[in-house]
Amino acid sequence: MAIYSVAILATENRNLRAANKKIVKKREKKKQYISKGGAKTSREVQEAQNQAIIVDKVQNQGISQIQAPSLERAQRLCSLYRLLTYTARTCPEFQ
Repeated sequence: MAIYSVAILATENRNLRAANKKIVKKREKKKQYISKGGAKTSREVQEAQNQAIIVDKVQNQGISQIQAPSLERAQRLCSLYRLLTYTARTCPEFQ
């Protein structure tokens, strides 16, 4: 009976250590540090963020080409007379 308890505890310990490693990696991944060399101005931080966004877009460009293009909204028109010059709310003949 004691041997089985030891085996169960050993496997549980292994599983907990693996889960802990995953959590530690996730925490480390989220952190971003400003490089050494003094404080950065807000403009430098903004430029770094913009550069990161551009790099992210370039990396995801292949994925976005596979996805369906976004649909554009149709022009508003009058639902009574089907004219593009005004909508039903602003229709001069309806009011």
